[in-house]
Amino acid sequence: IYAEQKAKSTINAREKKIWLRSAAGEMAYVAKHCSTDCALYAELHTRWGWALGQSGQHGEAIGHFQQAIKAKPKYVPAYAKLSDLYLKINLADEARRVLDEGLKAKPTSRMLQRRLRELDTQ
Repeated sequence: IYAEQKAKSTINAREKKIWLRSAAGEMAYVAKHCSTDCALYAELHTRWGWALGQSGQHGEAIGHFQQAIKAKPKYVPAYAKLSDLYLKINLADEARRVLDEGLKAKPTSRMLQRRLRELDTQ
């Protein structure tokens, strides 16, 4: 989590890349010790997906977000970050689909509702 926070707060592109690589590596280590029934499984894969997405490894990132959603279908941050990634790579229809799917699983999510409203105004 420290490496993730450093990556988010670092302006220097080279340093950011180093912190993102560190965050992804640390998540890979934790994943070796965290099975699907682990309480942190969905969060682990969501954070890992974020780090990979920020590093430009979009396909791998999408896979991690999908693992998080499959493991914990009501875990809103995975839907939110996956939709953000789809928007980043210009796949608005996929972002909308993910938000709709997330709202079916958790209809009261203000985070997903807000993202969907923002997407509708674009």
